[in-house]
Amino acid sequence: MEKGSIRKSLDKILKDIKAGKTAPVYLLFGEDGYFVNEALKKLVNSLVPEEDRTLNLEVFKGEKLDLDSVITGLASYPFLAGHKAVAIVDQDFPTSTTPGFDSLLECIEKNIPPQNHLIIATSKSVDKRTVLFKKIKEIGEILAFEEEDAKDRYSNLQDNVNEKVNSEGKKLTKEAFDRLIERTGFDSRLIFGEIEKLLNFTGDKKVIEKNDVDAVVPLTKHQVIFTLLDAISIKNKKTAFDILERLLIEGEAAIKINFMIARQVRLLRQAKELLETEHSKSFNENSQFSVFQKLFGNRIEEFKDRYRE
Repeated sequence: MEKGSIRKSLDKILKDIKAGKTAPVYLLFGEDGYFVNEALKKLVNSLVPEEDRTLNLEVFKGEKLDLDSVITGLASYPFLAGHKAVAIVDQDFPTSTTPGFDSLLECIEKNIPPQNHLIIATSKSVDKRTVLFKKIKEIGEILAFEEEDAKDRYSNLQDNVNEKVNSEGKKLTKEAFDRLIERTGFDSRLIFGEIEKLLNFTGDKKVIEKNDVDAVVPLTKHQVIFTLLDAISIKNKKTAFDILERLLIEGEAAIKINFMIARQVRLLRQAKELLETEHSKSFNENSQFSVFQKLFGNRIEEFKDRYRE
């Protein structure tokens, strides 16, 4: 089995385990804690059956990492037949300054029984220059959930959400997914929490649509305030007053709301002034931003001086 690939997919690693090709050490890391924890669950499920975990699974997490206990567990043969996993979860990645580090490195190199496996799963930073990282790359498997650009992140999240929804016999429309992202951002833990609610809410319905997301996934206070400002901009009094009442009931500071409304009114006045200039005839919705800057740049600077913005 090829070792040391930090781009290897989780599916490939799980397939290798099923085929009997295991590694002594697995490192799962990345800023997205949700995906790190999901990968950890799948890895443990593949290595240690649920009925054996009382004796064949040791998990170390908490404020202080005791590497001596990790080494003892890692060097000890499993109580039951099959694989044993020792997992370090949500801890700082061990370095040469961590007490017991040299002993851990020696254990990894020489003293792990073939049935035993060390799993390090963390959403904290991992220095790829360290001795331990290089050793894991040499003899183990590394799965990195590193920062992606917005397009890749969107695509990967959509694939994972669809996999989850499809496993429940349902489908999620693209419009529904976009609305979900609009309300949750790219927070994986929050997204999948809302997906569970949507699966329950839709019951026997096979397709989750945008209106389902609107009904289940709440707007954040930040989003609600901007919805209020949009309602004011289009003169929708009823919506504006309903949202304002909701914000005040939920404890949003009146002075903050007043500041945001005042700023919106000021921006509307500025836009009205720009539309009343002779240059407005030379600008339309298809014009480039550079054209806008050329036509209105001086007036915008005047606005900044006038309103100290």
